[in-house]
Amino acid sequence: MSKETLERYGVVREECSREMAAGARQIFSADVGVALTGVAGPEPHGGEPPGQLWVALDAGDAHETRGFRAPGDREQVVRWAEQGALDMLRRYLQERVRS
Repeated sequence: MSKETLERYGVVREECSREMAAGARQIFSADVGVALTGVAGPEPHGGEPPGQLWVALDAGDAHETRGFRAPGDREQVVRWAEQGALDMLRRYLQERVRS
């Protein structure tokens, strides 16, 4: 993500997750990039509460970003983030197969 985006919004934001997904796609020469950012806790970070998560997908012609609050302790929040990212990718791939 760009230094400007990080300084303007902070790391736990929709804008950062979008830029990270686009960057992952570009760096790895992939068809799809997925990224997530958030606060696993137990303490808030950058003014965001524990459990705040952002997941983004960039496929060049398709972009999706989703924010949500995950309940639980640090380990549970990390699992929510992982599952959210994998679910977003799964849904995107299912739509591509149907098209």
